[in-house]
Amino acid sequence: MPLASMRDLLRAAAEGRRAVGAFNVFNLESTQAVLTAAARTGSPCVLALAESHLKYNALDDIGPALMRMAARAAVPVTVQFDHGKTLSAVRAALEMGFGAVMWDGYDLPFDEKVEQTRAVVNLASQYGAVVEAPLGRIGKAGEEAAPRFAHDGPTDPALVEEFCRRTGVENLAVAIGTAHGSASGTTALDLDLLRRIPRPTGVYLSLHGGSGVPDAQYRQAIALGIVKISIFTRIANAATRAIAEVLEKERPRFPDLLVPAKAAMTDEVSALMEVFAGT
Repeated sequence: MPLASMRDLLRAAAEGRRAVGAFNVFNLESTQAVLTAAARTGSPCVLALAESHLKYNALDDIGPALMRMAARAAVPVTVQFDHGKTLSAVRAALEMGFGAVMWDGYDLPFDEKVEQTRAVVNLASQYGAVVEAPLGRIGKAGEEAAPRFAHDGPTDPALVEEFCRRTGVENLAVAIGTAHGSASGTTALDLDLLRRIPRPTGVYLSLHGGSGVPDAQYRQAIALGIVKISIFTRIANAATRAIAEVLEKERPRFPDLLVPAKAAMTDEVSALMEVFAGT
């Protein structure tokens, strides 16, 4: 199946009142787990490669592999360069054919954040790619740092229209209580804030740091317009638990640990996909 368009995935999710899952992958095993789950559940999905995860595999190595695997998937799949922080890496991913970019832009003054995001949108437009950007702080679990700027907290509904108009983003990552690295079931979403966030024409809403969200709140957020949910910690923790269970009983060779890890990731992603699809 040809590589899917992120626009098509977001549009279909919005029309179906569901969310497309964006799962962070960093090697072949994690990618195989996501694609196996997608085939099992019949769920379109996004393979997301974070710039911070290039410490595990170089973009020149993992990027083309993700593109090939996505193109061979049994369901519509696209590849996103996630949490991009350097324009050179974003450009390299786009040249490989990545269909979407999430430009990080955290910890920047508002006007500088707008300027950088707009530059990424201009670059991505040359490749027909979708750009996602956050408005507000989607921090890390346990992080206590005080916001540096007025916009560096929960998404400010009063800034949404201006940010989307000035940047041209098509996918807005909202800060409504999630945090990167949260354990499953530990996050309480601010659904009242989500209700108050404007929906600019042509812009979709997404959720990052979604691993800590209880399943019931995923469903509520989707009903209120979230169409893309990004997940990493929840599936990484599933793999870690599976490996720990094996190591309690035996000391296998390292490659043999990848088998239960991949199976656990597949099961976790499958369960999430069913929730996101409303089943």
